Amino acid sequence: MLRVFLSGPPQADGAEKWVRYTTDGRLIARGQDTAVQWPDDAETEVVLAANQVRLIALALPPMPRDRLHAAARYALEDQLATTADESSIAVANARNGNVLVAVTSGALVHAIATHGRRVHGLLTESALAPPDNGWTWCASDAVDGV
Repeated sequence: MLRVFLSGPPQADGAEKWVRYTTDGRLIARGQDTAVQWPDDAETEVVLAANQVRLIALALPPMPRDRLHAAARYALEDQLATTADESSIAVANARNGNVLVAVTSGALVHAIATHGRRVHGLLTESALAPPDNGWTWCASDAVDGV
């Protein structure tokens, strides 16, 4: 599997950091190249830099998974600095009574989806931190992300 780190929209001439993993999760290669030079793996995941994503823990009542996205968007409507069409949200499963919502630019998600390389997954950089009941601080590769 190929995992590419993006701190903004993919650029045709921009060299992006990438890593390759085996199916059992062992790191086998890493590099920094333009998209046409990335290894040609069957699956490609994109990791969005921390400075591109806002994470929000929402207290929502229990509901079917298929209703969570609409409920989260409704709950955040007056908190987003953009219109609903300009933002893209992803909702994680409820944990400890809260639903974790990631908010990013809809234009950024569209740029990644139409870049030319088929993307099988889009992750937030914070999703790579090990899950724990306490805090985990991680430094971002993005210029102004921590």
